[in-house]
Amino acid sequence: MRRLWAVARTTLHEAVRTRTVPVVAVVLLAVVGLSPFLLRGAGKLVEQVQLVLSYSLGAVGFLLAIMTIFLSASTLASDLREKRIETIATKPIPRWQILVGKWLAVMLLNIAFVALSGGATYVLVRHVIGRPAAAADDQERHALMNEVYTARHTLGPSRPDAEIDEAIDNEIARKREADQLGEGFNEAAYRSTRRKELWISYNTLPPGYFCQYTFEGITPARPDQEIYVRYKLIDVGGGSRLDKSTILVDWTISPERTLPIQQGIVTRQQVVSLDDYHVFTIPANLVSADRELFVTCRNLTNLPGGAPAYAAFPAKEGIQVLYKAGSFEGNVVRTMLLVLIRLAFLSALAVAAASLLSFPVASLLVLFVFVCALLVNQFVGLALPVPGTEEEPEFRTPTFYRFLFEAVAAAVPNFGRYDGTGDVATGRLVPWSLVVRGAGIIGAAYSGVVMVLGCLYFRSRELVETE
Repeated sequence: MRRLWAVARTTLHEAVRTRTVPVVAVVLLAVVGLSPFLLRGAGKLVEQVQLVLSYSLGAVGFLLAIMTIFLSASTLASDLREKRIETIATKPIPRWQILVGKWLAVMLLNIAFVALSGGATYVLVRHVIGRPAAAADDQERHALMNEVYTARHTLGPSRPDAEIDEAIDNEIARKREADQLGEGFNEAAYRSTRRKELWISYNTLPPGYFCQYTFEGITPARPDQEIYVRYKLIDVGGGSRLDKSTILVDWTISPERTLPIQQGIVTRQQVVSLDDYHVFTIPANLVSADRELFVTCRNLTNLPGGAPAYAAFPAKEGIQVLYKAGSFEGNVVRTMLLVLIRLAFLSALAVAAASLLSFPVASLLVLFVFVCALLVNQFVGLALPVPGTEEEPEFRTPTFYRFLFEAVAAAVPNFGRYDGTGDVATGRLVPWSLVVRGAGIIGAAYSGVVMVLGCLYFRSRELVETE
């Protein structure tokens, strides 16, 4: 262990001597410090704070990734190129400790840079540009505290997949009994089409009808805190109204499944604009002992004298339940830990690549992997079948490219899955479980594999012939 620290200490001294450390520190502080002045617009204070948070944390993660790649690759490549490695190798130190020591040095620098930039971002946002006292009014101040300076857990409704499949089974049984299926009946295609149609119908809100959603696993921190119901309704056509920008709805919130015609625990009527997100609050004590909440929305535009309106909840994020499950400070800390986990992999890959390749080639290779890791979600989407054709898949992407995208997505870690920047800016919880999974998958599995491969090759490499 003492030899390992000796290699790390030497690498740190070299980084300081070449002015890498002060230059990176100045660049990071400049990016964070100038962001409020470069990004400040005419929007609300909440929007400005969210923009600065997204830009600052995203820029810090990107800049540190680039620095990590070049520094990790150069620290070993320069020793090999300038023959310093031959002096190190003559000492009683295992070669694997040389690679691990250099990786450790880069990660110590990363820890310092992440702490510096994360702390600077927090102070700048929380105590300079985003002070609650700077809000224009109480409504804006309330939005700032409850939409940014918080950590809310977000839940979507439980999907009624079992009920939909049962309804399709009954349909097929009835048609088969009535001999209405025909000889060319394709059950898989029929199921796929009907499943999509029934899911759309489940989220549709015709005049006089209601949608009821079940939210499970709600665990607010305190029974006296507020729970937020966030939703959006869109116009789906139909009706004779000239003004289709608003709709009258009635909400029933209950810890038990109940019909909207019955008396719910909390009821409210709202005239809301379509195509916009809306939020209202309910007390957390409405959550049942089984951690369930039933939310029912009824379309009241068929009332006497009213023109009917046809609306629907979008399938994605149409209605959600949000509740506080942590603090803004904790969210920032967990987000910066996710940044460190990604940097650990890039550093390990760069050091391992430098043991085999020259500095320019190793750097370009790791940069390519970095870009692919950022685009894994897009690659997966391009390789998926056209929505609604899962039973008999149809693809828009040619077979060769689809297999290529699948191979790349399987070979590199998914950085998009372990990025909390967007959640911090919108006040959504970055859970510890995400950090733990990232540490296990990216920090341990991926980083460990590339580091082991690099050490195995470096142990057998002939150093004397290195140019």
